[in-house]
Order: sequence, then structure tokens, then C-alpha cells
Amino acid sequence: MPIHFFCPNCGGLLSIARRKTGTTIRCPRCGSMQTVPPESEPAAREKARELRKHRKQESPTTTNAAAVVETDPSELRSQDRKPTDREIVASEPVASHLREESPTNASNSSQEKISPRRLKNSILISRSALGAYFLLLVATSLGTLFLGYRLGATESRGHLDAPPPTADRPAMPNDPILLDGKVFYAKGENTLIPDEEAVVLVVPADKRPAAPLSIEGFRTWENTSPAASVLESLESLGGRYTRVTADGTFSVVLPSPGKYKVLIVSRHLARSGIPDELALTQMGDWFARPDDLVGDREFAWLSWSAQPDQKPLVHTFQATDPLDLDSLGLTP
Repeated sequence: MPIHFFCPNCGGLLSIARRKTGTTIRCPRCGSMQTVPPESEPAAREKARELRKHRKQESPTTTNAAAVVETDPSELRSQDRKPTDREIVASEPVASHLREESPTNASNSSQEKISPRRLKNSILISRSALGAYFLLLVATSLGTLFLGYRLGATESRGHLDAPPPTADRPAMPNDPILLDGKVFYAKGENTLIPDEEAVVLVVPADKRPAAPLSIEGFRTWENTSPAASVLESLESLGGRYTRVTADGTFSVVLPSPGKYKVLIVSRHLARSGIPDELALTQMGDWFARPDDLVGDREFAWLSWSAQPDQKPLVHTFQATDPLDLDSLGLTP
């Protein structure tokens, strides 16, 4: 037989299986915790009997073990209780409607009431945080595009922005200028030999770098190329670097017409006298350690006005001593 008793908090009639005696349950109406008594209360037993009899009269074919009944307003123990509230009378097969809790779990009831839904392995993110992340993503994308555009524009300034003028296309004021020429050194009275691997450096006369450029890789006896960062600094300034070919020719494309300084350092002819100190001083505005840049070789520090239809620059190093580096076997 089930045990019948009233909830001490709301006065609702409760019915639960006898095997639940001594356990703690929660009232389905008010949610208060209480212990199942060992025996039914007489008044509660009588009330349950009347309710079952009344239910059978209304629906004789009903076989459900659980029924929802109305309580008498005069038996309500709380003035706040509404007369139309329902009570749940649960028999043993449906005792799961009553939440059963042991005394050890009673302390967690308040926490369960506050947080009925427990989210596991989940992260809660507010709408404001999502909005901030979206704005950050947009700003990063735009910044990356802008940076790529700026880098591309900077790189393009170090190269040709337009092809050199040709016979089919007249020269424009800001067109690139082709500077070509030949470099020889004299051997004997009537013999000119191409000064292969001679260094040619061209810098704008009216521009100076923030700091003198490194000379590593620019010296004629070096077989290594200058560092990429140094070449980039030279080209961004408007300067160019090349070496003389086996037939004695060279060519560079300057970014625009104007006045330039041209340094030519011989590969094969040694300098017989003291260097031009004024030229070395001027070269120090563009290059670090200019005396080490030219070493013991003959060099020429020239002023050159680059203009459309300019004639080639031709320079010949004259040996004051009949012996040159090739004769002595000292050419690297």
C-alpha cells in the first residue's frame, strides 16, 4: 500500500510507494524537501480514498496508476495557495514523478534550482564579444591589403615604371633613361682592352642615403654579390649597380632624367699614384669607406647629366706605368 501524507509547506496530498520510507523527496507543487514518513497520516489516507472513489465515479474505465485531483480549499495550509492548484497522487509505478534525493544531495538543491541547465564542454560568448571579433577580423584584412599594396608600390619604384623611349614613342619628361657605355684600359700606346668585371655605380647627385651604403660586394676583386637590402636601398635612392661585360660594355636604366654621379673602378689596372682625396670625400656621402671601395685600383668619379638621346659614356683608364695587373699576373 502507498503511504499518504500532506506536504507541510503547501498542504498538497502526496502518495508514494512504501519502499520510499525514510527517503527525502521534493514536493511537485512547491518544491520543498521533506522526508517520507513510515506510515500514512489518517487524514491523508481518508482523503486519498475519497479522491480515488470520486475518480472512479467520473471515469470507471480509468486504470492509470497516477491521477491529478483537486484539493479542498478549506484544507489548504497556505493562504497563498490558489484553490485551482492541482495535486499529484502518485502510486508505486509512477513514483518517478517525485524527485527523490538522499540527505547527502540536499545541500546541492539550491544550486540546482539556480542553474537547472548544465552546459558541459561549452563556451558562452556574448554578442558584444562576437561583434568585437568581427570588427577585428575586418580591420586585419583591410590592413593586410593596404600593407601589400604599399609594399608592391615600393618595389615597383625600384624597377622600370615605363619602358625607355624608342623611335616609335617619344621620350617623356619622367621616362626612365638608358645609360650605356664602354670601359677600357690602355695597354701600350695603341692597345685598348675591355676592362671586364669593372664596377659601375650610379647615384643621383641631389640625393643622399640616410646612412652610407655598405661596400661589401661592390669591390672589383670580390666575387660575391652585394646584399639584397643594400641593393634595395641603392635602387630606392635612384641609383644603379652593374659590372662591365667581356666586350667592355655596360648598361643601366635610370629612373628619370637628371644629374648623376658615376663611379667606375677598374678591375685590371692598378693605381700608380695617390688617390684623388676630393673624390673620396664626395664618395663618402653615398658609400662607407670609399678608400676601401676603390682599393688600389684606378677609378673615375664622374658627373653625368642623363638626358634622352644621350650618347654612350665611354671611359678609358690610362696606365702611367707600362706594367698593369695582367702583366704582373696579379689580376684576381
